[in-house]
Amino acid sequence: MNLEHERSMDQKIFWLNAAFLAERYAYELRADPDWSIKGFTSAVKRDFGMEPSEQQIYRARQKATKLNKEDFVDQFHKLHDYCEELKKGNPGSTILLKTEMDGKNKRFHRLYICLEACKRGFKEGWRPVIGMDGAFIKGPHPGQLLAAVGIDGKNRMFPIAYAVVEIENKDMWEWFIQNLIVDLGIENGQI
Repeated sequence: MNLEHERSMDQKIFWLNAAFLAERYAYELRADPDWSIKGFTSAVKRDFGMEPSEQQIYRARQKATKLNKEDFVDQFHKLHDYCEELKKGNPGSTILLKTEMDGKNKRFHRLYICLEACKRGFKEGWRPVIGMDGAFIKGPHPGQLLAAVGIDGKNRMFPIAYAVVEIENKDMWEWFIQNLIVDLGIENGQI
């Protein structure tokens, strides 16, 4: 009796197809959209011990890209619900979402979030110093993350507010800072 079983070529092809690979590696392709065919192939070989064809890899990349784009669109539609849940779960928080109409579709413009606990914590006990910075958001929908942080008694960062904007420019920074001034009750540079 032979206890070792080898899959036939048909069985390998049946489950190792472009749809399976797209679903399995969608996250990796989202993180690195320029992932080479050689790198993708070696990952499949490492994980499953089989080498897919270049055509399978090409189709899998196309399907994964489509899956990732659909996921971003789906997440955008949930953004209003997310803001409402934040307001419900954090009374007194400031959440401002601005979208613009692009034909018949809504298009994201900017989002500002300052949670009540962060506002109160900064006002009641942290050093009156605010640091601000911007960072790139990469991916199919690039943008900028603007953040304001305070410093606690042990010189650790304390988040105050953040915003996601399409582009970092003077107008966006003014909008962010004006909202922060209102939230913290800053008058003439004093809290």
